[in-house]
Amino acid sequence: MLSLLCGVLGIAMAPPLALRQGFSVGGGIEIERERERERREAEESAVSAAPLSPLPPLPLPFPLAVARAAAPAMELSPALELLDEWLSSAPYASAFTITAIKATASDLIAQTREQSVEQAGRSAEGGGKTRRAHGRTALSVSPRTLATLPALLELPDIVWRRTTAFFLYGGLYQGATQYYLFNECFPRWFGTSDDLATLATKVLFDQLVLTPFLCLPVAYLIKAIAFAESPAEGLRRYIADVKEDLLIKYWLIWTPAQCFTFGVVPPQYRIAFIALVSFFWLIILSTISARDDAALS
Repeated sequence: MLSLLCGVLGIAMAPPLALRQGFSVGGGIEIERERERERREAEESAVSAAPLSPLPPLPLPFPLAVARAAAPAMELSPALELLDEWLSSAPYASAFTITAIKATASDLIAQTREQSVEQAGRSAEGGGKTRRAHGRTALSVSPRTLATLPALLELPDIVWRRTTAFFLYGGLYQGATQYYLFNECFPRWFGTSDDLATLATKVLFDQLVLTPFLCLPVAYLIKAIAFAESPAEGLRRYIADVKEDLLIKYWLIWTPAQCFTFGVVPPQYRIAFIALVSFFWLIILSTISARDDAALS
């Protein structure tokens, strides 16, 4: 009887014990699953919160894409920060100042080079008279030529009317006008997209419309006014130079340069970049446009 009673009690207690054991095991599994779920959610949150490196808009040529992606990471020195603030806060004044000074320096260097060619010609002919070599001799801008810039004011043969014309052309057109065209008008006319089609449209419009009908004629008109000549005479000289090699030389230099201007350079730096390129271009233009200056003088 006693053994029977113990057996009955054992059977009665077995299910609650088994249930407690099963609940304990099942609870541990649920806890592990909950911890695993929380761990995965934490990892996903960390990945989604991590900053992504900016990607350039596509499609862009590879060099332009690399340059645009690297630009935000560049740190400016204090001097460049001041320059950036000046270019951004006073765009037209800074554009005029930079391009006017640059154009003046370019013309003075060109005149110095032309005078050195003349002097060499006179020496070769024993002091005889020679024709002025405006634009008819290959032009080379060497460090030695650049080093002569501080002594230019002492030269008696500088044609200051010509220098004044380039000062005005540099400041008024290459500075203020081009800033308005490239940073105000172009975004309205062609949009602000960075895709290849928009870039090509801007460059082609600049090279095939603005250059032959505005950019270069203005230079000749201002120079004619500085020499007290009529606008018609300035346009005649422009057409004569176009028939030779003026536009070809311009396109060889400025087509790749303007691809960089509109594809890479930030808007506030565009005129400064153009001034850097046009410093060397204006030395060439000053020489080309001076081919018939003897007649004006």
